[in-house]
Amino acid sequence: MVAVGIILFVIAIGVICFRQFSTQKELEKLISSEREKIGEVLSVYQQTKDELGSSENSVSKQLTVMGNASCDEPLISPLGNKPCLYYSMKVTSKRIEHYTEKDSEGRTQNKTRTIEDVLDKSTNCTRFKLDDGTGSVMVDPHDGSFEGTFTSVNKSETRTFDNNNQGGLTISFGNFSMNLGGQNYSSSAAPMSSAAPVCSSSAAPMSSAAPMSSAAPMSSSPVSVSFGASPSSPSEPVTIKYEEEIIAFDRPLTVIGTLTDKMGDFIIQKDGKNAMIVSTKSQEDMIAERKASMKTQLIIAAVCGALGLICLIIGLVS
Repeated sequence: MVAVGIILFVIAIGVICFRQFSTQKELEKLISSEREKIGEVLSVYQQTKDELGSSENSVSKQLTVMGNASCDEPLISPLGNKPCLYYSMKVTSKRIEHYTEKDSEGRTQNKTRTIEDVLDKSTNCTRFKLDDGTGSVMVDPHDGSFEGTFTSVNKSETRTFDNNNQGGLTISFGNFSMNLGGQNYSSSAAPMSSAAPVCSSSAAPMSSAAPMSSAAPMSSSPVSVSFGASPSSPSEPVTIKYEEEIIAFDRPLTVIGTLTDKMGDFIIQKDGKNAMIVSTKSQEDMIAERKASMKTQLIIAAVCGALGLICLIIGLVS
């Protein structure tokens, strides 16, 4: 019981730290970012630049703007095939693997286990123009966070993998295609969009048992992972799941970032430790969500702390 109490205390401390150093800071940044009209703020800072006689590096202001997004060359999401300014996609597989192992008495036992693999995973975003009716400004969402995404694809299908077929099993969905060949599957490249990405990350296929960095660069050569089928089971059902979330151009956006003129023209982007958020939610909704999260985190920490104390007392008394 003492060990359980210590674990609960550690959880409580971890939740409090996350609340204080993550959620609280996000809330403070959201509240401190002033809501501005694009036309008015650009006019003010253009006048400041003219007075200073400076062509760049004279403006740096954290702000919040809302408007409609547009892009001359939008991204095309690889699974849903939809024009967007941001997408996040993942393709996974789940299968039953048959294997044998010996018990403590040396007898061979036939067993099964569920294996999950990430076949492909990538995110992508591009620059876009935001217009609120009073003016427009370019937005570079690189290194920012995206909220209020729309689920464009969430589909599963069961396929049969035939180990006797040397050509392997080919899966495809939208613009995405991959061959699960022989007793290995491979992926050679991330899906390409119609526009060059401003920010992207891709992950090569890998087993769920191995750690994965979301920013791992895509290898230029195929990466293979053993499919692990049993020779006694020439046909093996595989469940393939396709998931994709996007931010499209069909609804107003809230952008929180830093207005700068580092390249001469005005642009909203991430600057230092300041927040950079692109969301389909309003600023008020995002603030309300953070406040609700802080209350929930406080309750979790209090419950874990109380239970931990009870366990410690019981353990020490007994």
